[in-house]
This record gives sequence, structure tokens and C-alpha cells, in this order.
Amino acid sequence: MLSPIPPIPSAFQTPVPSPPKIKIIFVLGPPGIGKGTQCALLTQTPLTHSPLTQTLPPKTLPPTIHHLSIGEILRTELSNPHSKWASIIRTNMASGRTGPPEMTVSMLKSVMEEKMKMKNVSQGEGNEGGEIVFLIDGFPRSTDRIPLFESSISPPTLVLSLSSPLHILQERLLSRAETSSRIDDGNEIIQRRFEQHVYATLPVLAHYRERGLLVEIDGSGSVEAVQEEIRRVVGRVLGL
Repeated sequence: MLSPIPPIPSAFQTPVPSPPKIKIIFVLGPPGIGKGTQCALLTQTPLTHSPLTQTLPPKTLPPTIHHLSIGEILRTELSNPHSKWASIIRTNMASGRTGPPEMTVSMLKSVMEEKMKMKNVSQGEGNEGGEIVFLIDGFPRSTDRIPLFESSISPPTLVLSLSSPLHILQERLLSRAETSSRIDDGNEIIQRRFEQHVYATLPVLAHYRERGLLVEIDGSGSVEAVQEEIRRVVGRVLGL
């Protein structure tokens, strides 16, 4: 009778990376506040420079931060000649809106899943699955998007709200409109986007404030000063 095969020693077993965990940070604010700029800066310099990061367990990957702009996603989809959403996007962007919740959530979910697949492929052997942090700017712009996003993807870990006096934002947007080809940077559309923010997005902020997830940041300062405050808040939430 053959003897049972002994188990393979753990030292010779091929390590299986843990699936990445995700955290979602919504970045909200009126048009012209610089949401995209601040998110891009946050992804360019990793949040790993604090001495506190030395307390991470061995072989644990630092968080990977991805910036997703709902506006950019919509504009990319609009340029796709085979897109089933193109006509809906064009109509809504001309009115300062992002479109139906089913469309925007579906697009976000698709992009997020693609980023997570890339993470799984590139993850090295022997490393515990590092967190993926999604910075989603410009979403949700109204409360009707919240239930669908949270049920099909995940609730946010943090909601950042950037604010600034209205006249500063108008000057920024009108200046950008002079050189921009964006269909949502025209003067009339700018006004509608402000109105959309006031009437639709403020209830979103109230919703997340009540849940204790909202942090409000003054976005009227210099780009560097605003970025420093954002990094402080995000680093604290991520435990860095």
C-alpha cells in the first residue's frame, strides 16, 4: 500500500496574492474649484512619505491611488463612435448634467473593474494585496446616484467637499473657456452648472455630513495649500 503523500512544506508553496481591497473617496465641489487638478496631484506623489508608513506589516504594498473623473469618462465615451451612450451624453452635457444614474454608475464600475484587473496582474508574488484607492471627482452630483452606486460597487470611505467664493470660480471658468474645447465650458452652460451644483449637489453633501463621512476644505487658496490639506485628510483616513 502506498504511503500518503506528505503535504508540501509552506516554504515551497506558491504564494497566492490576496485580492486588493478598495476604498472610495468622492471629491465634490462647484465647477472651477480644481477637483481634477487636486486629484491628479494626489496620484502623482504617493502618500508613503510619512514616517508612520514604516509601521506597515512586512510585504504589504502601499495603497495604489487612481483618479477617476466622471467628466473625463463621459467625454471619452462621447468620442467613441460605437458608444451606445453618445447621444444621451451629448444632450445632458449641453444642459450641464451628467446623465441617468444607470449610465454613469455603469461606466464608473467598468473603469474601476479594469483598474482592479491591472492591479491583480501586476501584483508581485509574496505581497499581501495592497489597497486600491479610487478618487472619484464630480460624482455623485445628485442623491439619486447614491443608492445605485453603493449597492453595486461600495459606499465611500470619505467624501471631500471643496468650496470657494462664487466670483473666483466664475473667473477661473471663463478664463478656461477661452482656450477650452469642452462643450460644458460655455458661459450659459457654466451658469447652469453652478445652478446644478446648488440645487442637486448640496443635498448630497448634507447626506454624507449626516453619515459622518464629509470633510469640507477651503479650495480658494493656492494649489499647493489646498493639496497639503487634502493630503493630510486622506493620509489620516488611510492610516498613513
